Amino acid sequence: MTKSGQNKSFGEIFNTDGRKVQVGFERSVPETIFKYYSKYNLGSQPKVKILFKIKNLELTEKKSGNNIEGRINYEIEAYSVLQNDTTRLCRANNKGQYSRSLSGKNIENVQNQVKIAIDGGLSYVVNYIKNFGSQLEAFATDSEVKIFPFFSKSSADTVYYQQRKVGWNDFLGPIRDKSGYGAAIFTSFGYDSKIFVENHKIIVEIRPSVFTDKNMSWAKPEIKNDKGLRHEQLHFDISYLNSLLFLQKIKSFKAETRDDLISMIKYEYLEFYRSTHKMQEKYDEESDHSLNTFQQKQWESKVAYQIKSIDLKTIFNH
Repeated sequence: MTKSGQNKSFGEIFNTDGRKVQVGFERSVPETIFKYYSKYNLGSQPKVKILFKIKNLELTEKKSGNNIEGRINYEIEAYSVLQNDTTRLCRANNKGQYSRSLSGKNIENVQNQVKIAIDGGLSYVVNYIKNFGSQLEAFATDSEVKIFPFFSKSSADTVYYQQRKVGWNDFLGPIRDKSGYGAAIFTSFGYDSKIFVENHKIIVEIRPSVFTDKNMSWAKPEIKNDKGLRHEQLHFDISYLNSLLFLQKIKSFKAETRDDLISMIKYEYLEFYRSTHKMQEKYDEESDHSLNTFQQKQWESKVAYQIKSIDLKTIFNH
């Protein structure tokens, strides 16, 4: 640290003659602090890269007779750097105080106080990581997809698969008289998710659901028989089957970041959503909307077998 021109100055101190002089680093503030912090780099390849930002570094002094009271203030922010993306870990307003006499080695004394203040900021970041590192994505060493049982709750306009089979009373939507079909069921599957870091592990919790929307499902009176209902129920079963296949697929997913893990799950959901729609269309086509009795029974047997062959214990955490 040295007496400085204004371009490199970050404060003023009192000279031995009582006049204020600007002080700064021989190089720019970022260069100097970077070089200073480099002493903590042991030379090995770091597992996690940390980016520091020092802002608004300011040194001020007040004089009372021969006594000087000094203050050093600055903001420090720490960011993790992973795959060229930065994530803020912590931020603090750091400060230091000191007292000195007007006489003596001004620059050397103040320089030591600046070092102490800068070290204080680094210590804050280090302690923050020690205390909260197990909950920070940057320090996660593993990931896991946890899948909880299907959501199922009584609702006036929704039938959840785990509640019961559908009945004709669940087809409340307006009848489409011009449609060539006798009935249509609106069934689908989805999930809610929660993601966090715990014990150095990225965890995403999935709560799936398979449901039928009563207000979007409709049926003409003449089609309301057991045969027609079995056909519509199998559409529901197909949605359930594909939800299990989707969950089975994502259960083993691993990723280094939360964003990557969520993106992988979303991608697979869209893929299975599309494949489910295609399977529903193929079912209607081959069974001729239940008119082809042989194909209807074939589909019922095939879907039931596939559902039964999936080991639910390998999917669900509880």
